[in-house]
Amino acid sequence: MTLPGRPLGWTCSAPDVRALGAIGLDPSLTMLTEARQRGGTFVRGDVHALPVADASLAGIRTDRVLQHLADPDHALDELTRVLRPGGLAVLAEPDQSTLVIDGTDPELTPSVVRFRATVGIRNGLLAGELPDRLHALGYRDVRRESFRIDIDDPKRALGLPSWPAMLVERGEWTLQQAERFTRSIDTASFRYSFDVVVTSGRK
Repeated sequence: MTLPGRPLGWTCSAPDVRALGAIGLDPSLTMLTEARQRGGTFVRGDVHALPVADASLAGIRTDRVLQHLADPDHALDELTRVLRPGGLAVLAEPDQSTLVIDGTDPELTPSVVRFRATVGIRNGLLAGELPDRLHALGYRDVRRESFRIDIDDPKRALGLPSWPAMLVERGEWTLQQAERFTRSIDTASFRYSFDVVVTSGRK
């Protein structure tokens, strides 16, 4: 996540930290070491317990962070705690409810889409819920903007080729169904498409 500028906020992406003049936050020492070698200011920490004083930041940004958390509501409480009154929160998350996969077996594909939204990503539907959650926390000027992502190479579709085996392991598919789905992938017509939703609001 990114704490833009020392008085401002936080992101995990090293290029974003440098571009925004922000402070980067990540729990992984390995990732921090690599990022620091490329320039920028980074600290080690957990979004569930931010190493920042109350009401000390003018802005904060997360990018594909909340979808993976064990307790996203607690993280949102923490983000709210560290923002100043009037501070801006910008939260970017993929919305798995918008996922469409074309160029694969039409009978088996719905199971793959459901797996990605509810199992493959811990909080795959959170993006659609963030405006309501920010309103509940007292944010104002809450806005939502969606950006469509299209991928036409199955090998770059965020791990899709490995999902049939996972469905077999979970007992949801037979080995024959997994093989059938894999054979059905048509590289000429394949499309993996979903929305990334940017939700923002002021404390």
